[in-house]
Amino acid sequence: MSLVGKLHIDGIFEGRISSVDSVTVGRRGVVKGVIRAHQVSVCGRVDGEVYCDELTIERGGQVQGLVHSRQMTIHKRGNFIGERDLTTESSLLPGTTVTAVVLDEAVGGADNVASVEQADDSKRESRQPEQLTRMLDEMLGELPKVGKRPPSDSH
Repeated sequence: MSLVGKLHIDGIFEGRISSVDSVTVGRRGVVKGVIRAHQVSVCGRVDGEVYCDELTIERGGQVQGLVHSRQMTIHKRGNFIGERDLTTESSLLPGTTVTAVVLDEAVGGADNVASVEQADDSKRESRQPEQLTRMLDEMLGELPKVGKRPPSDSH
């Protein structure tokens, strides 16, 4: 799931979440997979990997896995089991493009792979609209274009 706004989860989610804003896992929320967001707040449970600028594990929150963050706060009644990689730069800053290659587990049993590439300032402006269009097309699939009608069968 990729989104631009905020996300609050109070159910069970398995997979990948990517948000430019914040992701909150509520008290009844469980996430198994990968979360990539500017801010992540956990009151429930996260099992997997977290990539963020700021991670807050609230009272009763549990994070188990690998965390890549610039800042991490754990409430005295929060729980963290795993490994933390302290990052100095945000992967969500303008000029950074995130390219994710997802390999189907049923074919070959490979894990999901993600790579981050820093864009050159001189190339960023010319490539950005093209990259956004391509990423949206990949996320949304084939959708009818606004303003264009499909050819009709009647003459």
